[in-house]
Amino acid sequence: MEDITTRQARERLNGACGAQARDSAWRTVKSFRAVVEERMASAGETRQEAEEVLRAEWDLLPETMFPEVQRRDTPWGNLYGVRVRCERTGGGHTQVREGVILPPPKPHAYQVRIGLTAPTRRHKPGAVLTIDARRWQMTPGPHEVTDPPRYTGRDIPREVLATIPELKSQRLVPARLQPALATVKQASGRKDLYAIADAQAMPASPKAERSAQRRRTCSTCSRTSRQAFPEASDGRFYCPDHHTAAEQRWEHAMHRLGRSVSAIWARQVLEDAASILVVLVSDLEHLSIRIEELDGTVLLAQEMPVADIPSDDDVIFDRVDPETLPRWLHSPAAHCTSGRRILLTTTFGADEDFARLLSLIEGSTRVLWPLRPERRDYLRCRYDVWLGRGRMYDQRHRLGQDYLGGWLPTHPKAGYDPRELVSEMRHRLAVMAKTDLTDDREAFATAWLGTEPDSSWSVDAKSERLSRRTALKSTFLTVFGDDA
Repeated sequence: MEDITTRQARERLNGACGAQARDSAWRTVKSFRAVVEERMASAGETRQEAEEVLRAEWDLLPETMFPEVQRRDTPWGNLYGVRVRCERTGGGHTQVREGVILPPPKPHAYQVRIGLTAPTRRHKPGAVLTIDARRWQMTPGPHEVTDPPRYTGRDIPREVLATIPELKSQRLVPARLQPALATVKQASGRKDLYAIADAQAMPASPKAERSAQRRRTCSTCSRTSRQAFPEASDGRFYCPDHHTAAEQRWEHAMHRLGRSVSAIWARQVLEDAASILVVLVSDLEHLSIRIEELDGTVLLAQEMPVADIPSDDDVIFDRVDPETLPRWLHSPAAHCTSGRRILLTTTFGADEDFARLLSLIEGSTRVLWPLRPERRDYLRCRYDVWLGRGRMYDQRHRLGQDYLGGWLPTHPKAGYDPRELVSEMRHRLAVMAKTDLTDDREAFATAWLGTEPDSSWSVDAKSERLSRRTALKSTFLTVFGDDA
């Protein structure tokens, strides 16, 4: 039942390979004989007929039943590493093998090995069999292949061949003098492919063994594989049947976390006396500015023709006299954003226009600094996260500015009323702040909000906050998972 020669089978039956191998071999022989006796009794077949039928079913037909169809001096080496289909017919029986041709352990005139990529009656994909190449018709044939085989990422026979990193994930490394049988084209260049069956085990390391076993075991059903399963967003590994469900659980939990963090953020903004609401809306004719306190006190409400706003070149080359600008730009109300916590709603370019006007009055060349909110204080993005319409963070958790109307160079006002926009900002803050949270979710969201970046981040602060976030992730699904 194994891929061994007749001589090796006899040695096992005679006990030359040990008592355990002998007992196993005799159990196989007795099992075969028992099935033959059963067929003789049930189907009325003779012993010869029953044995022949059973050998065909168990793929135990003798090699001499199949005629030679290839020459002994055929260049079999051309097929090493090539995916082939082998077929032979004899005595009314047909056998098919699909796999990758591998070189024999020792040089031989006509014997090669095939690593199966498709199952047979007795073998699973990945099994390696020794075959008499003269008796098989191969597609493609040895004379049809002249160049070394090359694969792409999608068509690699992963049951048989693997790159060095993939071998290491299985705790294997290429054996000494083991040749590369093929190459694969990847984004980082071409990499060699080696036969998994010929690789040798890496030196034992309990920690590495446990890590490799964890990657090869599904966290849901405990199914194991020779290859590492893909890692899900929660840091665990899942088989293909459970990977999608794991990602969905993570997305649902992230939505709950984003909603909770947005609620805590809104509460902190409403409690901060330095918070102000700024709306800047521009069209082809006017720039509208409206700045209010959280309690509704209006600090600034003005309009200015777009044609009167100086360009960047005018500011850089000092072509504008500040005294020619409107008087309200010289009032303290126009500069009330300095030192305040800014929540900004703006059309594209309106923030730059207003900041350019302020820089002319202050004599500063830092055009955008007077109106740049903290990276964590983008209200429109927070609200989208709270609604579940946007993701809470990217890899570095940098919320992006969400401009009214998009990222186009110019925007008509399209009915934007600065007073209505400020009221909408105030309403969104109030709605988010009223979100009902459990004690554990409130505590977790508060701690998570403390790990978000701000403009005062130093290298040490960044490292410390990232380590705190890593610690929080260990209990993330416990607090926000489907069962929480």
